[in-house]
Amino acid sequence: MSHDPVELAYQLTVMLLKPYKQLERKEFLKKHFEPKNRDLKACNLKTLLDTQDLIKRAIETEILKFPRPKEQIVTCNYFLHCAKRLYEINNFLGLEAVISGLNSAALSKLKAIQNMIKQNPEIESLWQKLLSFTDPLNIKPYLEAKENVLPNLPFIPRLSVGGALVEIAKTEEVHSSYVEDPFDSSKKTWINWHKLSIIAKCISNILRLSQGVSNNYYTYKEIVEVPLLLSSSECWAYETATCAIANLRNSKTEWEEYPVIVETDEDGIEELKNDDEDPTGYCDISYMWGSKFNELNDREWKIIFAATSAVLVKYHDEEIIHDPQVETTHVYRLVEGQVRIDSGTKEERPFILHAPNSFGAGALLMPNKKTVTARFIAKTNVTVWKIDAEKLHTLFIDDPSISRKYNFSLAWKYARRMKRILGTNPMRLSRDVPLDEDSGRSSYLSEQEFKDKALQKVFELPAEEIILKEYKCEVFFVTYLKSSLWITDHYICYYRRKTPLKIEISKLREPQISSGTLKLTPTDGVLNTKLFFKSFVGVELDSVYRFLHALWEREVTTMAENVLLKTAVNINSMFELSASDITTQILPQWSNNIPEEDWKLVLKGARTIVLHAGAIIDNSERILYRVVTGSVLIKMGNRELFTLGDNDVFGELTFLTGSKIGSYEIVIKENSKLMAIEPYYLNILFQTYPNLAGKFYCWLASVLCERLNVIQTGYI
Repeated sequence: MSHDPVELAYQLTVMLLKPYKQLERKEFLKKHFEPKNRDLKACNLKTLLDTQDLIKRAIETEILKFPRPKEQIVTCNYFLHCAKRLYEINNFLGLEAVISGLNSAALSKLKAIQNMIKQNPEIESLWQKLLSFTDPLNIKPYLEAKENVLPNLPFIPRLSVGGALVEIAKTEEVHSSYVEDPFDSSKKTWINWHKLSIIAKCISNILRLSQGVSNNYYTYKEIVEVPLLLSSSECWAYETATCAIANLRNSKTEWEEYPVIVETDEDGIEELKNDDEDPTGYCDISYMWGSKFNELNDREWKIIFAATSAVLVKYHDEEIIHDPQVETTHVYRLVEGQVRIDSGTKEERPFILHAPNSFGAGALLMPNKKTVTARFIAKTNVTVWKIDAEKLHTLFIDDPSISRKYNFSLAWKYARRMKRILGTNPMRLSRDVPLDEDSGRSSYLSEQEFKDKALQKVFELPAEEIILKEYKCEVFFVTYLKSSLWITDHYICYYRRKTPLKIEISKLREPQISSGTLKLTPTDGVLNTKLFFKSFVGVELDSVYRFLHALWEREVTTMAENVLLKTAVNINSMFELSASDITTQILPQWSNNIPEEDWKLVLKGARTIVLHAGAIIDNSERILYRVVTGSVLIKMGNRELFTLGDNDVFGELTFLTGSKIGSYEIVIKENSKLMAIEPYYLNILFQTYPNLAGKFYCWLASVLCERLNVIQTGYI
């Protein structure tokens, strides 16, 4: 919405005018204009109607992208004023496109917009007036408006329901092409000139702009970026998904702002929006699906290491890091060196992981099956973080964002590897996340760095200290006061009225919780007093406690002599799980199943497809399919890879990576009913239910892990 709504109306007119002026009379004769004939016999008309449909879907999508009612209302008003100007310049085709978008089934469900229209008499009057000109059931207002347009003024008519095409279609249906011969009533051989006269008049009205001096009236200068932006914008085409998104938007009425530290005041730290931050909460879905949105950054990896009491371990050349025959409760993060994956199969070249990279999750995704994806050998001297899987599971529950990113990158990695093995992607996997090597940092990181520097300045922290967690809460001094709590690698920071205070985590006694209060007891001589925090906003107290306790645990362990050896001993003795514990504690998070209630949420926005045996599904579309009934065959050339039945999914490789697989063929084996899940619906769903994203991608990773295992070895 960088342009004025009036200017947008002019630009939409220019866009529609181009194909409109190319229309030929023959495109409206002999039913050439019908949808089944347009591709070959009415190409210009098809282009015009496709442009109109693009405008409609772009408007609907643009409004649905906003999670907050305020921005939905502002955007709706913007397009409403654009529609008003289209009416004033007699562009009824453009008016129909804009009003159809604003009056779509999905936007009709948005409570914020409907309430705004009802509560504002002026807007309601304008809305009803413009709506009347596009009403398919009552075309009288449109016909009257059309007749009132002076002959020398530019005019673009409606073409769809109630428009010129319908007039021609009705004439074709009501009037026969031939009438009775006046000399022989048994024959109908005379041309029906009355019918041709009506059709000729309709065509003349349609092509009015291309006739006479009126062709010079629309003289708006084209702004090239507008049609380019519109043609390249994301448009959500399926009504089932958009209506489900509208229902999700109705359930999400607030957007959490992330404050930036600038200066202190009596209550602690003032909040100020960074200029780089989008204050509207607008969500670009294509960006969400991109690599940066799903990439764990260094800060988040530090949170993982801290929350799981991860241990740095060194391995020598050719030393086995993980053996698939040994039960495991750990995953690994490669810090330095290279790791070779020994899959037990003859690949064209060895599969090498380079730092930074993660591995070892396959054995947890398939704990009861033989897997060839989990044998890892040090190719050089390497250093890895050994991460406790149970604590990682707990972190996933407490931090949905990390859960989503970790599990998405895991599923993406397996999809990349499967494509490589199938011979469609020769690129060697060098990262476990879709990271562009030459890309810069995201604006999110820039904002975080800004806040880190502010915190370091205010609390006089070392330059390497960065914010791992920030909480809004109440802290007890004489009474409970609102404050904020910032946790870095080694410090806890907070305000005591106007005084910034910090505590080294290593100088704390073990954190405790009691009666809904977090209790911290410093051992420092200056602050030898108990601190009480409660009423944490937007987060469970247990989640805060677990994270802080993990940091304290790490600090206490690190202070011991022979850090690496003693940490390893402590971790092995304190937190190692037995084989029997794996099933009861690890599997709930690393399960290859999604609860039925979660599937109901996912499938609310899915559309139903019924296909007959022998049909081939195009695997170039980024859609995930779930089989309801029937069976589907996955083939690679002449080789049959999988036969899928009820509740199985397919299309996951294109869904995750965004590119199709050349000789990978999906064939309907017997008559089947499928549910097609659109990625844009999933992204909105995961915004509304953040905890669902990690579970979904973890499940998808387990599906890929198992299929990868079958492709490589045949083990089922």
